[in-house]
Amino acid sequence: LVETLYGGQASAAGGKVTAAEATPGTRVVRGPDWTCGLQDGAGRGTIKGPGPTDGWVKVKWDNNPRECFSYRAGGDGNYDLAFVAAQAVSCPAHHDLVPFAKAPGEGSNTCDQCGKELANGDQMYRCSPCDYDLCLDCHHRAAAGEDVGSRLSAAMALPGVRVCRGPDWNRDDQDGGGEGVLVGLDSDGWAKVKWEKAGTNKYRVGQSGKYDLVLAQRFFGDQDCSEALLQRM
Repeated sequence: LVETLYGGQASAAGGKVTAAEATPGTRVVRGPDWTCGLQDGAGRGTIKGPGPTDGWVKVKWDNNPRECFSYRAGGDGNYDLAFVAAQAVSCPAHHDLVPFAKAPGEGSNTCDQCGKELANGDQMYRCSPCDYDLCLDCHHRAAAGEDVGSRLSAAMALPGVRVCRGPDWNRDDQDGGGEGVLVGLDSDGWAKVKWEKAGTNKYRVGQSGKYDLVLAQRFFGDQDCSEALLQRM
């Protein structure tokens, strides 16, 4: 099994979850001693914290999110959960993210995926050269191979970048329900986008802390755009 970093602890990717390695935010699936039927919705879940007794942990399942359930993580010698096999997580410029926490008085950061404000002392993952941050939840999802499109900031707003609606989108179906290509920034710093299934309009890329767009999963429209974005970052 490949050794993978979860919340600062080395865990066997795909291996059984033990209480000592059950870091909140870690992504899991049913494990070798699972006896709970379809309680997991046949999908993945997120560890939320320790269970009611030693050797147990609480999990909230993506497909059954109304409540948390407790599972054995060594309790009675059984293991109901397994780690999701992880992969390296990088910023859009392909720099690996590293664990990071700001000291008191240094200001706050914002997760570049979900927009969550990260206060002093909060653990996050960061690429300092690109000023790119992920909260623990978004980092664990990315490490588990799940799509976490990056908010489009002005620094990444180069012509040719492919985008779709983001966390602060408030334009209904102005995008035609699909992806678009960035035309450029206007004089006010707003991003102008030509949608594949609609017209051309302007959007926020950090104005008043709002981000209307995220990078599409295939965010490089062409090789020239790819190289230019990497140089910018």
